[in-house]
Amino acid sequence: MLIYFIFSISCNRSDSNKDKTNYHKEDNLSTNIEDTCFKGIMMINEQAVLCILDSASPQNASTVMQKNYEKILEDVRYTECSVAEQPGCIFYFHSPDKIVFETFMFLKAKPKRQPKTAKPVILEQTLAILYDHYGSFNTIHQSYDKIQKMIEQQGYKQSGPVREVYVIQEDTSRWRTRIIVPIIKK
Repeated sequence: MLIYFIFSISCNRSDSNKDKTNYHKEDNLSTNIEDTCFKGIMMINEQAVLCILDSASPQNASTVMQKNYEKILEDVRYTECSVAEQPGCIFYFHSPDKIVFETFMFLKAKPKRQPKTAKPVILEQTLAILYDHYGSFNTIHQSYDKIQKMIEQQGYKQSGPVREVYVIQEDTSRWRTRIIVPIIKK
């Protein structure tokens, strides 16, 4: 119930200076990265989401995530709230046998009633590296390898679970996964 209360306050806040994309480029951070998929080191504002925490084997994770998105959309209809089109996921733990993740959808407005399945949560503000991976998920590990090198080269270390936001299209070569890795200085 406390999370729901905090969530309600956050959604009701009026801040005319708030960046609608929820990303603020950190001007004082210099980067000499020439990779066009690297979008910068940015402060990510707190973000209200509806989410479902779950786990699955790597082979079944995408199926479980899809079912969770369907449950979240059922709650969206039930609560009469508005969500952004792009779904996302937070990854907490990954092993060859199990992935622990939280599927979510960004909220544009607070729910009018308590959801049945999903939980309203506030993702905390964080400094993060943003990187866009294009194409199917079969090659996403290559983007993560590049991100890890960038983090180390810039003198940072990962400070929290990775967030991914998905823009899926019919043509898999046009899929975009925005990878958001929370970081802190070493």
